[in-house]
Amino acid sequence: MSSRPYIAVAVTGGVGDLVVIARFMRDLGAAVGDIGFDVFSPRPEQTAWAFSAVPGFIGSYHDNMFEQVLPEYDVGLRANQMVVVYQETLRWSRLRGMRDVVRIINNLISARAKIDVFVDRHPFLDNFVARTAVFSERTRRDFLHAMAGIPYGGDRMSIPRDAGIVAQLGLKSRHYVTVHNGFDTGFVITGRRATKCYRRFDAVVAILKQSLPHLTFVQVGAGTSEPIAECDIDLIGKTTLSEVAAILAGAAFHIDNESGLVHLARCYGVSAGVVFGPTPADYFAYPDNLSIEPPICGNCWWMTRTWMDLCPKGYATPRCMTEQDPALVADRILAEIGSPGQIPARQSVIKEVTSQLQS
Repeated sequence: MSSRPYIAVAVTGGVGDLVVIARFMRDLGAAVGDIGFDVFSPRPEQTAWAFSAVPGFIGSYHDNMFEQVLPEYDVGLRANQMVVVYQETLRWSRLRGMRDVVRIINNLISARAKIDVFVDRHPFLDNFVARTAVFSERTRRDFLHAMAGIPYGGDRMSIPRDAGIVAQLGLKSRHYVTVHNGFDTGFVITGRRATKCYRRFDAVVAILKQSLPHLTFVQVGAGTSEPIAECDIDLIGKTTLSEVAAILAGAAFHIDNESGLVHLARCYGVSAGVVFGPTPADYFAYPDNLSIEPPICGNCWWMTRTWMDLCPKGYATPRCMTEQDPALVADRILAEIGSPGQIPARQSVIKEVTSQLQS
């Protein structure tokens, strides 16, 4: 009989959630010494890609199988903004000799007792989960670790990437910055643009290009992204996730609103400038990233069920994003990757780009 625990993990969310949970499973295995686990999700192929390099990963299956096969595993977990144990199916006859596994299970059971109301109402009370995490001096990247009582093993993780795309695009010998303005394709909204998407990256890129002419600007993203005319290369809908991963891994910097690609970029040690609005920066930010917080409102993530569709305060457009000055965003980014204050005629650039968009 194998001495390692076999774990079933049900996961939900987009690319960013998969990255965070994959890091958690990596560090869970490191804390225990050895595990084997299967993952169940609504998008098994995408999940297999995210978890394939994690030691102990066995297979990825559709989540409609999870509850039927759960009794076949030693431990069942559900991971999203929180991680909880299915206590009723724990196989104690196998686990009782696994001291570290039992310790972690008990930690998770104890942690759930403190946030049980949030677990039962996920995702509608996730903002309160975030407040709980931040109060405990944790963030999205390590809150699951805190619940389990295991160390965080760092942002870097070897998620597979198709390196051939970089040479194919002629980027191998060029310094480039990636830009993204979309959101997870699995999140259904009624309009074209989600509330957390920043619509002024056109002006930001125009300003940056005047100060940093040696850089190539590459737009990445899927169907929820909107073309940024100022970018030199448009890859919207033209790449796989493993190709996007390779492009991000070779970038000098990444520019985005809060999205899964920010989490993915950190796996390869790439820093990002992130424009925050409805989602809380103190919860989703990374220490090595530039977090640009909203000038007004903001932090209304899951305050209503339609927060990604409609501004919870009732504004026609979310002011936390529309009133974010692109010149200030560009200045903040230049302070990270260039020389602030070397932006020629920034207001005229913004006016010109805005005029082109309205014509």
